[in-house]
Amino acid sequence: MLGFLGAYSIDNAGDALVGYATRRAVLALVPGTAYQVLAPALPHPFWGHRWDRERGLGDELRAVPATDDCGWAADLDALIIGGGGLLNLDPSFAPFRLGDPARWPARCAVAWNALGSQNQPWYLAAHRADYARIRACCERLAYVSVRNRTTLRFVRECGFDGEVHVVPDPAIGLAELPAAVERDVDALLARLGLAPRRGRGRPLIGVSLGAALSSPAAAPFFAALERELRALAPDCDLVFFRFSVMQDEAAAARALADRLGARTIAEPLAPLRLWGLIGRLDAYVGSRFHGVLAAYTQDVPFVAVDEYLRDAVASSKIRELVVERALEVHYVCPYLPDASAWKVRALVDDRARVSYAARVADDRRRLAAHYRALLDRLGLRAATG
Repeated sequence: MLGFLGAYSIDNAGDALVGYATRRAVLALVPGTAYQVLAPALPHPFWGHRWDRERGLGDELRAVPATDDCGWAADLDALIIGGGGLLNLDPSFAPFRLGDPARWPARCAVAWNALGSQNQPWYLAAHRADYARIRACCERLAYVSVRNRTTLRFVRECGFDGEVHVVPDPAIGLAELPAAVERDVDALLARLGLAPRRGRGRPLIGVSLGAALSSPAAAPFFAALERELRALAPDCDLVFFRFSVMQDEAAAARALADRLGARTIAEPLAPLRLWGLIGRLDAYVGSRFHGVLAAYTQDVPFVAVDEYLRDAVASSKIRELVVERALEVHYVCPYLPDASAWKVRALVDDRARVSYAARVADDRRRLAAHYRALLDRLGLRAATG
């Protein structure tokens, strides 16, 4: 029995998309393998857990304790953890660190799949025991992979000096959507009075902004962004939609959309529909990591509004994505005094010359090699061809 463990039960599109893309990639290589999809019952109410097939994007979810207890893994032969921002010092994230690694069932081989350590400091004396447990976890893993250099640094500072693979986010491997999802996106755009495909006479600009929209520190940036969007409005169609129910500021975004006379999709969209909608845009302005990845992967010109940047690690997952791929022209941070809202207009004007296809193709080659190596370390034979 193969297990897939992630934050798949929470009300967050990014985790759902990562899990879906991972399962599709892995099960295509080991067809017919019996599997379960698992998620820890994280205790905080804002997670908004559900355990049904809709939340699991086609798979029922099995809850496991959000504690050091690892008895739930006793019936598994292998386990793939992640990806996503799961390497977190919060005690309830212990299952992603094998709980107590010393008690992990010997029969169950485990791999980390592109884990991220979002804004997790590695230098706090109060967390020395946690760092030691992360080192012990990595020593127990059959295969260790992380999604960026900051996470690699975190793992090294925890004391692990073994092999670590830095790999692209699994969602980049998501190439095709189910036909039913494509039809749903067609219907959504028709309801808005918009053509279903890119290359329209009036460019369709999607906007999904997060909690920074209500931050006083970011107010000058969003005032400048509003001016840029207002200048675009006569020649473009603007559509505002929510990417993350947990993080987005729906009321503030709706007020901005109303001031601009923009269309608004008020209802939360399921993760695959979000991915499909972003793929139909002519340009995208977004603040959530997997919203930006949806644009990047589907060759939609984007400006990433980085509200993740923190001084705890002097970086963010969006910053690393754009820096590693030399896409700085697509990056703004709303908290910086010289945040470059002008990039939005420049991107729309120059959109015909923007393409990420070569970078995405390279990412997918790396992911394909990664999955084969991961399965080999778990003792699972990948299909050839």
